[in-house]
Amino acid sequence: MAITTLLTMQPKKALIVVADKPSNLSVKSSSKLSGEDVSDEVLRSIDIDDVKCRDICKVLPGCGIPTDGVITSGSSFVDEAMITGESIPVKKSVGDLVFGSTINQNNCLYVQVTSLGAESALAQIVSMVESAQMSKAPVQAYADRLAGLFTPVILALGLTTFVVWMSLCYSDTVPKQWYVDEYETPLPFALCFAISVVVISCPCALGL
Repeated sequence: MAITTLLTMQPKKALIVVADKPSNLSVKSSSKLSGEDVSDEVLRSIDIDDVKCRDICKVLPGCGIPTDGVITSGSSFVDEAMITGESIPVKKSVGDLVFGSTINQNNCLYVQVTSLGAESALAQIVSMVESAQMSKAPVQAYADRLAGLFTPVILALGLTTFVVWMSLCYSDTVPKQWYVDEYETPLPFALCFAISVVVISCPCALGL
């Protein structure tokens, strides 16, 4: 459930800044690095899987940042709660690192992509969650092995207690007054001791 929630936070589309000619694109990119306004920019919406490293993404206010990158132009507050757990938005400006799936709050940002796919912070978080769900701590594994032995041992002790008290009763080692008045026969008398051993040693043993 947690992994599914994390994956749904990633935007499916990215708004990429493109140009008709490579020379125009380099001019626009350098303008963004210097913070100048680029009025003739050409934008294209593409799938997140088609984004490449060093692409320039335009992130509008209120939209999710497509993937990890560095801000090349603009300044805004970014909600990084899904990464850091911090509910207060953090101010980001040129040169700051931003993470994919975090939310741009109020101003337009231009972000140059630095990592994609398994290298992104979101993918690494998902990988860590999956590893945590599938692995066991050494202490937990030891506790499982101990529990697997503990219950049979306790049941064996209870059975031994039953046999010993039955033997004592039938050999007249135990006075009949101990059980005749209340239990009449040795069977329920010995069974009472056996159940006491099991319940006191391991209250959940009867359920197991």
